[in-house]
Amino acid sequence: MSPLRALSPTVVMLLSLLVPTLGCRPQANDDPSAGGSAAIESNPELFNELQAELSELINATSLTYQQLEYDYAEDLLDRLDRYEAYLAGDSTEDPPRFMPNLDAEEELDHLREVIRRWEDQTGKNLREEIDALKADVAARTGEEQFYPEFQKKFSAAFDDFIKIEVAEIIERRNRVIHQQAEDLLGPHRAAHPEIVEHFEAMLASPQYAPPDQGDPSPAT
Repeated sequence: MSPLRALSPTVVMLLSLLVPTLGCRPQANDDPSAGGSAAIESNPELFNELQAELSELINATSLTYQQLEYDYAEDLLDRLDRYEAYLAGDSTEDPPRFMPNLDAEEELDHLREVIRRWEDQTGKNLREEIDALKADVAARTGEEQFYPEFQKKFSAAFDDFIKIEVAEIIERRNRVIHQQAEDLLGPHRAAHPEIVEHFEAMLASPQYAPPDQGDPSPAT
């Protein structure tokens, strides 16, 4: 995969997995009588209604919580430069908006948390890494067509950042999915526990698990 578009297909791959898994019996359950078929048979109309609503919920939430997209390394560098400057209080411009499906406050909160994790895990300083790469860009003569050394430096600096950003946005997505799913499933818990347990088992899988229940690794 080209470093210029590292991990950008992640959300597309995730969305392609959402609807099919909703109708499947949880893999951890070895008893067919306690799986999806039993849940369906208990109340087919309610099962299908909740499945459709949960599918819509997951798809809508996944469209909102998409990773930070960029066109090339220099584009991502510029975006990180603007985020860092704003979060550090060194910018008088409006908040940078590169994740338009999120509201501005959550976009900044997301990037603030990604930066914190990245600096903690790598021991690097975001501003120092940005400025070093900006200096490389500024030193270009315009005669070169390709910049392999810059790409190597950029990859060494920010490959981990991209992975952390993807993981953090998936965590946010999954928290919202679980909050909304509880609102959807909760009213039926007492009367139809087998149906609720079926969908809760699906939501407990690594793909949808919230951070405190699993580690949803980004697809590659």
